[in-house]
This record gives sequence, C-alpha cells and structure tokens, in this order.
Amino acid sequence: MGAPVLSQAQFLQFTLQVDTEVSAGMLQELNFGDITSNSSLRIDPNDPNSGWFQLVVLNASQLQIEFQTPEYMTLFSEPGCEEEWCRFPIELGFAYFVSGNPNDRGDGSTLSLSPGVNFIDLPEISGTGGNDDYIYVNVNVFGQIDVGEVNPGAYIGELLMEISY
Repeated sequence: MGAPVLSQAQFLQFTLQVDTEVSAGMLQELNFGDITSNSSLRIDPNDPNSGWFQLVVLNASQLQIEFQTPEYMTLFSEPGCEEEWCRFPIELGFAYFVSGNPNDRGDGSTLSLSPGVNFIDLPEISGTGGNDDYIYVNVNVFGQIDVGEVNPGAYIGELLMEISY
C-alpha cells in the first residue's frame, strides 16, 4: 500500500457588482406642430423641431440599436382605426453622433441609421469633460408626414427603440 493521499479544499471568494450598461433619455421630442388636412410637413436632420435621445453606454463597445417605427399616425380617440379618415402615413429617419461629453450638442455632423437593426462600433473616447468610463450616443429623430383628408384631433404613433450590447 502506498502513502495516504492528503487533500485540502481550496475556496475562492469574490464579489461581483453588475451595473446597468446603458441608459437612455429624451432630450427633445420630435415636434411636427399643428398641421392642416391635405398637406405635408418634413423635418430634416438637426432641425430645431427634430427629436433627440441620449444613450449613455460603456466606453469602447459595440452597440445594437433597433428601431421599430410606426407606419401611420392614428387618431388618439380611435386607436384601432385603419380607415383613411383617422390615420395618415409617417416616415421617420435617424442619425447619431458620439461624444465624451454629456452636454455636447454636436456640430451638425451625424451618421445615418436606418429603421430596423443597426450596429455601431463605438470609439474609445477620453478626456473630453465627461466620465471616461462612459460615452454619449446622441440619436436624432426626424421625418415626414403626409396628411390627407382626416378628422381634426390629436394623432399618435409609437416608436420603439431597443438597445443592446
């Protein structure tokens, strides 16, 4: 018989803290204002009435943004209506710029995004007045509406923006 085998258990204790990797907030709503029947209105990128979202994400990462856009704006008092008198088409566009500073409103230079799924390779940014662990992706929303012969009232549509790494 051989010598007895001695064994000792090894333990490793660690703590893991999980933080949210992304947050989003609206800086400004897309505002088509008041419009009359049988007319069109277009809001271009970086227009004062275009909408802005700000995403706060970890520095130097890849981001996936998916936009699910409405095809129509529907009369608020008739939410399921599919008739011409209670809805009109809307087309939305998207663009973005990346900054290291949460207060940066850009210089008007943006990169296009499309409805559906988009992948963004985020550059590593440092020393620009913000927190070096995070960068700020500013998303601009703009578009066009073509209003036909519809009833007066408030019209709504839902934009879903899904963000993941």
